[in-house]
Amino acid sequence: LLIMTTTIFLCRHGNREDWGVKDWKTTAKRPHDPLLSPEGLEQAKELGEYFLGIRETCKIDCILASPYSRTLQTASCIADRLDISIGIEYGIIEHNATKVGFFKHDILPLDTLSEIFPRLDTKFQPTIETIPETEDKAQLHERCKKAINQISSRFQGKTIILVSHAGPIIALTRGIANDENLAVRTGVCSITKIVAQPDGEKWIIEQNGSCTHLKNGEQNHWS
Repeated sequence: LLIMTTTIFLCRHGNREDWGVKDWKTTAKRPHDPLLSPEGLEQAKELGEYFLGIRETCKIDCILASPYSRTLQTASCIADRLDISIGIEYGIIEHNATKVGFFKHDILPLDTLSEIFPRLDTKFQPTIETIPETEDKAQLHERCKKAINQISSRFQGKTIILVSHAGPIIALTRGIANDENLAVRTGVCSITKIVAQPDGEKWIIEQNGSCTHLKNGEQNHWS
């Protein structure tokens, strides 16, 4: 009996164009949806090269991404190297934190996104279709645990990449590992690899925020 292992790679987006740029938000057309900086784009390309390099031993079945431009840009760098499509997954969207101050999720319409990111599969049905509004930390963890459990069940026996943000990646990893206090590294374009055990009940974290594939190593870890 051949048992197909479920493997999930959690990847954070690259450096954002607004980081370290004073007054960027005051002049930006989309102040809550920055693109990658030139350095961030290079990091995303390095991420794509990593997955291209392991494809002989680890075939990626699909890529799911948060609908923000920076995550779709990062996912596109991987998808271009692997020649596969990207599905938008609302369950792994950015954390709209109550403590940080309210902002409305600023997401472009799907048809506009598909013009910018041609790898986008517009027919993909998200596992979680609702977009959360403001969330506290407990709500973020609850949302991400639900999302990762449903995604892992839907893609059982597959190897998938989720491209998300620091806060959700922490919560997704803690949710699947069933450990609310697990320390998760979240540098830009980092890789957290989680593999299901044969019984399907327990997951092993084989990589925790690994950045060895990046020329400049770990940057902008957030916790």
